[in-house]
Amino acid sequence: MKSGYCEKCQNIVNYIESEQKDKQIIKGKEYEYTEVVGICPHCGELVSNSELIDENLKRLDKVIREKENIITVDEINLILKKYKIGKKPLSKLLGWGEVTLTRYINGDIPTRPYSDELYKILKDSKYMLSILEKNRNNITESAYKSAKGAIKEIENGNHVLNDIELVAEYIIEIGKEITPLALQKLLYYAQGFYNAFFGGFLYSNDCEAWTHGPVYVDIYNKYKCLT
Repeated sequence: MKSGYCEKCQNIVNYIESEQKDKQIIKGKEYEYTEVVGICPHCGELVSNSELIDENLKRLDKVIREKENIITVDEINLILKKYKIGKKPLSKLLGWGEVTLTRYINGDIPTRPYSDELYKILKDSKYMLSILEKNRNNITESAYKSAKGAIKEIENGNHVLNDIELVAEYIIEIGKEITPLALQKLLYYAQGFYNAFFGGFLYSNDCEAWTHGPVYVDIYNKYKCLT
């Protein structure tokens, strides 16, 4: 059971989780989201703790990003993996403060121009290359070579596979005892939801219809030994 402090009972209680609609006004704009609340089983009043607060901040953050088409933390991490570059080097390459991307990865919401710039980098390796060459003196030689090598791999035809592998690796990293079947389904859902929200695709790999559902064959062959 999860516990929190009930002000009315003035005690720590094992609360009951429920959900309710809430609205928040951020910078003059109203956002509606579903928040999770804790209810005291003794008096019925709301209970608060840090876990509930953190969860609701995440839910609100997700709604804001979806409504304003702001890049997500997961997508920023995909950029770093795709181009094999660190947070500080990429920030400096873009002419931003060196901790800017660190703040975004820690939860700060980028402004729309910064978000659009990151989306362009995520989707267009040629644009990333132009920035890399133009501002190479802003980063170390090792960071430059690492990113240049990643872009070269993409240009040599590895871009499609790299994208889907990055998503697969992320799913495996955050998942617990994920199975090959679950991985395939999550890749399929990720593709569908991304297309629904953003009108594009995370990867252009075609999946095949197998007995137990859609399968990306290359990923299946690489990760079929997952337990």
